[in-house]
This record gives sequence, C-alpha cells and structure tokens, in this order.
Amino acid sequence: MSAISNTYIKIRNKDERIIYVYDNNDKEEELIVSLNETVLDLKHKIEDKYHLKRDILINKNIRKKNIKQRAQSDLKANNTTLAENHIHNETGIYFSVLENKGGIKSS
Repeated sequence: MSAISNTYIKIRNKDERIIYVYDNNDKEEELIVSLNETVLDLKHKIEDKYHLKRDILINKNIRKKNIKQRAQSDLKANNTTLAENHIHNETGIYFSVLENKGGIKSS
C-alpha cells in the first residue's frame, strides 16, 4: 500500500481530518483531529506532540493554511470548533512559542 492510502486508513470517521503542524523551525508533525474539537483542544494536542509546557499556547494565535490558500490566516477564538475554522484534510497549522516584543525600547 502507498503511504497516502496508509495515512487515510488512520481516519476512522467522516469528522476526522489529517492535518500537518509546523513550528517556527518548520518541524512538521502529523495530527488526526476531529471537527468537533475546539481550537483549545488543538492547542493541547500540539503541546503534547511537541512536548511543550501545558497551556503555553493558550494566549497565542495559531494560523492555518488550506491547500488552495496563498496566505495563512488566524484561527478563531479558543472556544470555536475546527469545523467553524474550516479545517480540511492536509491543512497546515502554524504556531510559535517565541515572543515578538517588537519595536525599540526607550529608557
């Protein structure tokens, strides 16, 4: 069997999707998610997959890019479902735990 068909066998019902998660170093991880899960549930799965401290992503925006999109867009609030965020198979999810303070600090 090809790698693609093996991947799709992992999906057990029509509400599940295979997504690809990328950190700020472009390390890619595959996740299987349910469309009924919330953005917060997704953040917890990402934290577990990347061995991050729990709730480190809670106040951070994560971004998505579907196959046909040219640019990334922010996911909605933590309590919205992945269905509301239009997550499809092979959607790319992008996150970073780095702080961007920006600007020049004045003394």
